[in-house]
Amino acid sequence: MPFDRVETDQGQLRALILDFKTADEGMNGRVAKVMRQSGPTFVRTMRAHVPVDTGTLKKSLHWRVNRQKIILTVGSLKRNKNPKTGMLAMKYVGYVHDGTSRVGPRPFISDAVNKHTSQQSGFMRGLRRAGIANIGRSTGGSRL
Repeated sequence: MPFDRVETDQGQLRALILDFKTADEGMNGRVAKVMRQSGPTFVRTMRAHVPVDTGTLKKSLHWRVNRQKIILTVGSLKRNKNPKTGMLAMKYVGYVHDGTSRVGPRPFISDAVNKHTSQQSGFMRGLRRAGIANIGRSTGGSRL
């Protein structure tokens, strides 16, 4: 199964979006800045742990920030082709990450995200400094 989407409860997502909309002015810019500063850290960790055969998947790992939607995207974002199979890295990253019937999972993306979203991480400290300590409280989430 390709690693191409994350599903969530729509009600909680709406409540979280409302939290963001009602937060103080300028927060979007501060959060985007934290995300821009953290993107390279996420990618370095992923690249350090990604299994390497041809190196195509490792080279395809990048990050980007969508400032309007306040989203940090990390993963296989470039259109690099595996020289052995001709397959785009962004198409087979899910098979490597989640495993197949022949090869077990090697969750290098989720491991990097988990490492850098722990309460003590620089990413989370940056978000707290950006002024969003109470974001997510309405969805039952814990305070950052």
